[in-house]
Amino acid sequence: MNYPYIIIGLYISLNSYFKDFDKNHFNNPFEISKYSFKPAKKVVLENTKIDSTFLFTSKELKKISFQELDYNAKYKIKYLIVPKGYRISILPSIEKPNSFESIVKTITEEGYFLMNAGMFHPNYNSVGLSISEGKLIQAIDSTKTPQNGNFYMYPNGVFAIKNDFSAVLTSTDDFLKSNPKYSEFNTATQSGPMLLLNNKIHPVFSQDSKNLNIRNGVGITKNEDLIFAISETEINFYDFASFFKDYAKCTSALYLDGTISEIYYRDKDKVSHTPRISSGKFGPVFLIKLDQKK
Repeated sequence: MNYPYIIIGLYISLNSYFKDFDKNHFNNPFEISKYSFKPAKKVVLENTKIDSTFLFTSKELKKISFQELDYNAKYKIKYLIVPKGYRISILPSIEKPNSFESIVKTITEEGYFLMNAGMFHPNYNSVGLSISEGKLIQAIDSTKTPQNGNFYMYPNGVFAIKNDFSAVLTSTDDFLKSNPKYSEFNTATQSGPMLLLNNKIHPVFSQDSKNLNIRNGVGITKNEDLIFAISETEINFYDFASFFKDYAKCTSALYLDGTISEIYYRDKDKVSHTPRISSGKFGPVFLIKLDQKK
């Protein structure tokens, strides 16, 4: 018998299992070929009839709501609406990666949401400001010199949660002009570019841009509801910004990252995990527990 081949095959199978312990939820993350990202192709989802007026303008919205949307008949977007008063946590990364699989193993609650929370260096340290549970992980990047990368497509911005759980989402310049003290904040991340600022789409974005990518971001409405969103289909910056402005009724929104981005949502009735098209290793990660208010 070919014992060496059997042993090698067994090793590969076990190794794959432990890398992806929850196959029903993480769905063969390294099989990139099975996913087709073609934003021009019209898709029809079953649950596109959403009362957006109620969701984004009602002052009575009290519970977290997870939605899936066929936006403009060509972009599949998943998003989480978080009313003011819920706890937003960031799991930091300091010279080692986060992964959804490892985080899921530690959570005992029935309902929660995970999403990558910003850009990171090759050693997984955050690019720019990062605060977790009131602890400064990485100082703010106040650079204004043009550099490569989306982070430096000015204006970039800061998303932060104060100790009283009120939210801040503004440009880095405006954040610094407010003379912030790190001790005032429970959670913060810095990224770029701003998608929306003062209800206006970033001026360098083009409606006809062919710069398509998977993208995720966070937005805030005038009622201080928060919108955490990801496009499962490739989308340009302009259309992603318009989702936050025209559909989600956000006044400001911040881009977080591109191809590597993922979300994982779970409640007692549903599990939703976006297709994995990278290694599954992240820098900082948002953790939102559905029943954890301030």
